[in-house]
Amino acid sequence: MWHTLPSHLKHLILSQVGTSSVLTTTEQEAEINTDTNSTNDNDNPSHQQLSSSSSSEKGAGIEGTRTITQPREFLTLTSPSLLHLLTEKHISDINTKGFTICDHFLSAHFGYSPIELDSIHSQACSLFESGAMRGAKMNKGDEKWSSENIRGDHIIWISNHTTSSTSSSTTDKTDDNSISNNHSEYTREKYPSISDLVDKLHILKDELSTSCNLVTHYTTTQLARYPENGHYVRHKDAFFGSSSSLPSRQLTVIYYLNPAWTEEQQGCLRLFCKKEEHSMGYEGVEGVKKGVEGSESYLDVLPLMDRLIVFQSKLIDHEVRKTLQPRFAATMWIY
Repeated sequence: MWHTLPSHLKHLILSQVGTSSVLTTTEQEAEINTDTNSTNDNDNPSHQQLSSSSSSEKGAGIEGTRTITQPREFLTLTSPSLLHLLTEKHISDINTKGFTICDHFLSAHFGYSPIELDSIHSQACSLFESGAMRGAKMNKGDEKWSSENIRGDHIIWISNHTTSSTSSSTTDKTDDNSISNNHSEYTREKYPSISDLVDKLHILKDELSTSCNLVTHYTTTQLARYPENGHYVRHKDAFFGSSSSLPSRQLTVIYYLNPAWTEEQQGCLRLFCKKEEHSMGYEGVEGVKKGVEGSESYLDVLPLMDRLIVFQSKLIDHEVRKTLQPRFAATMWIY
């Protein structure tokens, strides 16, 4: 990827981190953490904060940070009877593999009809056509920057202001790129299907809190649209920082809203597995393929309508492969 970067970005990166940090990435993809408007700087390295994807001790440019290299017992299932949206197998996969895949999330658990699912996609298209979604940028404040070589999506941060009725301790955070702050275009009344989706994701968060004693502080939710030929290079959603007491991203929850998606349209989410056996167990699952890149195993997961993916934010390297059709995803990060 390094050779595809514009010269001014190369110069800027080299001037900030020195050649030693960058040269380690010439033979492999750089790990780029690019939360566009995180409230925690440890989740939001700027353009100079690159690290080799093989580095397990320190993300270049971040003093005292490290990445987690193997799955850990992240969720402690204390009340299995409180699981309704996920199964014990899903919880086990998050702990042992770092990720899980749950199909038919809204239709199976909330009784959504195909028409109701299509309504979410239609409202997402309308929101994009309104001009409310902006080209994604890395970093925040005055240091924001963008490069379609790294990511090509348009995003908007969504806050319902009040979370689902079962959510008492966690609130939705917004930021300076949030539609609720800057755009009168978005209201619960105008986009009820999107708002309902956000509520359902909060119910999932509450289930994890009660069944697994997951301590949560707040969430952020983003709607993203990738255009034709859009992609997002390999990255992690968070780093583990020892120098900050601020909450960090714990779990990434992705929901796909792409009706009638086919393999020919591409746009897979590639999940890099820490061990080869972590890619096993999905044989026969629609739109999931196992592969190998160098010495690493991965799963390519098609962004099928009503598919939900949950993974440990600090652990799982992932990328969005080039899509041949506009592609929508709603992502909630649990801090």
